[in-house]
Amino acid sequence: MEADESVNDLKSAFLTMNSLTVQQALQKLLETRKDATIEEIIDYLDYVNKVRYSRNEIIMMLAELTNERDPTK
Repeated sequence: MEADESVNDLKSAFLTMNSLTVQQALQKLLETRKDATIEEIIDYLDYVNKVRYSRNEIIMMLAELTNERDPTK
């Protein structure tokens, strides 16, 4: 049981770390390109993190960074 909990804790920590890294990359882009389009953000994160995000995921990240509620609702 403890081994399963350790693995789950590690997975959770990795996801949190990855999320913070993505947010930092997004913030860095927005500091230099305040007028970046969603497509440019998707391409940038794909290049930097080798992960392809959807438009909705990018919108949610932008909402988190700006402390706004979910703009899709």
